[in-house]
Formats: sequence, C-alpha cells, structure tokens
Amino acid sequence: MGSHMKNDYSVLPSLKGVRILFLATYPPPFGGIASHLKTLIPALLNAGVDDIAVLSFGAKDSVEKVDGITVHRVNLKSNLGQIFLPQNIYLALKTLWSLGVQGGLPLKNLVIEAIKSVITAKVVSRHKCNVVSSYMANASLQLLALNRHWQGKKGIILTVFGEIYEAPDFMDRYRELIIRLLLIPDSVLASSRHCANSLQQIGNERTIEPVFYGVELEGVTSQAMRDDFRKNNGIQESDVLVFFMGRMVKDMGLDVVLDTAEALFAREPAARLLIAGATGDLSPSAHSLAKQYPEKVFTLENVPFQKLRKLYSAGDILVAPSFNQRACMGVSIKEAMAARLPIVAGAGGGIPEAVVDGETGFLVSVGPSGSVDGEKYLDAVCRLVRDSELRARFGNAGRQRAVDIFSVEATNHRIAEIIQAAVGSTY
Repeated sequence: MGSHMKNDYSVLPSLKGVRILFLATYPPPFGGIASHLKTLIPALLNAGVDDIAVLSFGAKDSVEKVDGITVHRVNLKSNLGQIFLPQNIYLALKTLWSLGVQGGLPLKNLVIEAIKSVITAKVVSRHKCNVVSSYMANASLQLLALNRHWQGKKGIILTVFGEIYEAPDFMDRYRELIIRLLLIPDSVLASSRHCANSLQQIGNERTIEPVFYGVELEGVTSQAMRDDFRKNNGIQESDVLVFFMGRMVKDMGLDVVLDTAEALFAREPAARLLIAGATGDLSPSAHSLAKQYPEKVFTLENVPFQKLRKLYSAGDILVAPSFNQRACMGVSIKEAMAARLPIVAGAGGGIPEAVVDGETGFLVSVGPSGSVDGEKYLDAVCRLVRDSELRARFGNAGRQRAVDIFSVEATNHRIAEIIQAAVGSTY
C-alpha cells in the first residue's frame, strides 16, 4: 500500500453513483470492523458516494441514522415469518437449494441463512444498492444465493479475518461451500497477510489481497486529556498505566491480563491497570478485580468512540495478549502505535506484521493451549513499567511505523478503488 510519507492519499477516486451496503456492525464500540467503518464512511461520503447503509443481525429490530448513514439492525428470530411471504419464497427456496442441497448445511443454519438472504435483499432494494461489502466468510454465506438472485449485477466485496481459527470445525466441514463463496466477490480482502493466507488451509486458491486497516495519525493524544483522566482517577504522574483495549473476552487475551494483575502489582508498585472495551464474558471478572484494587484497576465498558483519544493519552503501555492465531492484527495496537505507546502483544496471528519485537514493543510467544505465556508476558510488562527510556524509544519507533504503513488515508484510498472497480463490474 506504500508509504504515507511518499504518497498523497488524501484525494479519493470519485464514487459518484455508488450506493453501498455494508453487512457489518456499527457504530463503535462494536469491535474492529465498526472502528474501521468509523473512519472509512466519512471518506466515502466526501468522495461523492450517493448512499451508505449498514445491516447487522442481532438482538433487536431498529433503523436509525448514524453519522449520516442508515443503520439497520435486525433480529433473525422475530423475522422468521419473512421467508414465508409470497414475494420472498423464491429467494428463500433458492437459499435452501444453494446452501442445503448443494452445500450440506443443516436445517437450523439454512433457516437462518434464508432469513438473512431475504432481509439483505430487502435492504438492498430499499437503498437501490449496487455494491455489497460483507465481512467474515462464515457469516456471509447468504451471498451465494443472493448473487444468483441478483444475476451477478451487484458488485460484491468480501473481507475475511480469522475464521479458520475462530470456527475451525465449521470451516473444515463446509470447506467446499466456503471455497464456492470465495469465488463470487469482485474482490476478497483481509486486514493482514496472515489472514489472507489462512484460507489456504481449506484449499482456497483465490487471491486474497491484504489491506491493512489504517488509523488516524493526527491529534491522537492530548496532554490536557492525559492530565484530566489521571487526575480524576487518582493516577499520579509517576504511576505507569498499563492499558488493555478490546472486547472483554479470552480471544482478546483479557484472561491473561486479569490472571497476572496481582503479580504485576506485587512486582511493580507503580503499575496501574486500565481495562476498556466492549462488554464480554470477562466483564464481571474485570469489575471484580477493580473492586479488589480500587486504586490500581479502572474498568470502562462500551467506551464511546470519541473518548478513545483520552484513554490513549492517559496510557503508558498497551497490552494485547490475544489468544491463538485468530487475531488478524488489531486496530487498538495500531492506534496505540500512533499514540506513541509501546506494545506488549501475543506473537500469534498477524500481530507480528504490526509489532516489531524489540523495536516497537515485545511479542510474547503463544503456547500449545493457544494462550500467551503468562510469565513471559508479565516479564515484558514489568520491564517496560520500570524503564521509561525504553517506553519512549519503543513508542517513538511505533509511531514512525504507524506513519509509514498504517495511515488511514492509504487504507481508505485503496478501499475506494476497490469499491469503484466493483461498481464498474456491474455495468
């Protein structure tokens, strides 16, 4: 994607006439995809796109305007009746044939995919979309039926992540279905080389392009915000704030952070711990730790996107001991690099494509169980807590790396080119 310093990505190709649907969650804090869209959507609007809609499947039905776009949220169970309406039966049957008779999916999955097909087609029709961009192969199976339904007249973009590690049994069992799906889109993308190459494990031969998810580089920290957050939480300037930012689940490595916290405080009295991110299975454990150490541990759930700048300003070290190989790279890692924070992260997945061990942070080996080695993780964190010069050196090197290869402008420019090409393929 080139260097931010040597290329001008500020002017995107014209997207006039583009009407795009993102099959994704939005807005933040709904994970890395939502954070990626938060920076992509304004760029697309500035490039002249006619309409943007987002569709996600979750706990409730709602339609709202967010950031100038329409966000549809749909509960699958409450929309079961949609597949029996006369105008939807043909598409529902086409989904059952494509994914059931030809793909071998069990009945429960087929019903879910049929509902998703019908709802997706309805939203596409309402917004007159000519491009559909979806995320996660195992969550995008309805595109097999929809592509036939649209007779190939819609541009399709698919982005894959760590599905092969997150749902290995499903991906292996239905590998032929996944491979058929990967042949449909105009472009298949991944946010790291690791995730782009991962689907070779099930026999995929389709070229998957790595497009790193860039981050904002300007105005990412503020001394005033740092002082304000630390003052309000009783954190002294001599204290070292270790910062976890991500979903509060084992996949993000929060269990390692929690399990080593007591030892961290015993070894490094100046250490403080900030746990922030979307609600997850480990949220109760994080709050319990904060009650146990009220002056050392701070938890913030579902942090508004606009408040992230304050957290990155307040922090001194970012930790991301992600589980197994599923992490493509991690948006928070790159945001922290842009904010001059040194990183302690798991050496799995695509994280080593972002963090240079011994230069921008420390990479900790992932054991046979899939978890980061807790003792090595603790040693790395303690080393940074006690060495301010090392923190500064790693932080400055990380900032330069973010500038060189993780510019959000470069990401948005490449994705705009891909969207433009997808629209061109429909003419």
